[in-house]
Amino acid sequence: CIGAALTGLRPILVFSRIEFALLAMDQLVNNASRWQAIFGHDNAMPLVIRIIFGRGYGIDPNHSRDLQNILAQIPGVTTVMGTTAYDTKGLMLAAIESNNPVIFLEHRYLHDSIDDVPDDYFTLPLTQAERVTEGEDITVAAYSYSVLSATKAAQALKPFGLSLEVINMRSLNPLDTNALCESIKKTGRLMIVDTNIQHHTIAAMLISKVLDETFYYLTKPPMVLDASEDNTDLLLGTQTTTEAINIVKAAVAIADKDTTQNLHLPTILRSLTESVDSDSE
Repeated sequence: CIGAALTGLRPILVFSRIEFALLAMDQLVNNASRWQAIFGHDNAMPLVIRIIFGRGYGIDPNHSRDLQNILAQIPGVTTVMGTTAYDTKGLMLAAIESNNPVIFLEHRYLHDSIDDVPDDYFTLPLTQAERVTEGEDITVAAYSYSVLSATKAAQALKPFGLSLEVINMRSLNPLDTNALCESIKKTGRLMIVDTNIQHHTIAAMLISKVLDETFYYLTKPPMVLDASEDNTDLLLGTQTTTEAINIVKAAVAIADKDTTQNLHLPTILRSLTESVDSDSE
């Protein structure tokens, strides 16, 4: 595919299991990512690498890893991870248009999702986050299916006066910290919901970057919710609702007491649990 890209084509290489992509790391890290740095930016490398990753749907341990933190650390390569079908079309078309290598990550949970997608041609910026819901109390930064979980949590909490501002980060490399910092300066609180297990991850990098600009705006320490190894469902709906319950509990824990004094947590959790039962039917 590198050779095809150098001849003027715009190839898309697809790995249906992220573990198989590891076999191509030599060519990606030592060739594709460095081509323009070595030979000049007039030498385009329009290569898209689409990788499907993650747990769910009965995938065994051999094919269920979340390695986005590794794939986001390759200089010269843009790495994106969308949430909706709208994201997928807009980001994919933008990746194909790009003259630089782009890693396009898809969590397999999302293949069960349904979304409205325009028939017309459109692209989305590869390096910009999206504000999904507006809120005043807590900023929730998330990737992939965790954006859906955070949105469910925001909808459940809104009637009780606790508002979450959900940010769909979209880009892993580079990180759009501007959108995140702007939100934190308004809310004073940050929660990051990561699809990965918390060891040297994107969440840690986000916190280290935003603290430089928002340290004196934060009224509580940043919080990270990671993907628990023992909290895995086969269905997207049940997984996101279960995760939404954890987000609700965490949001109540770090919110102002004045905001949560009239909030009846068992009622909110019951409604989300009923949603899990409904999704499972």
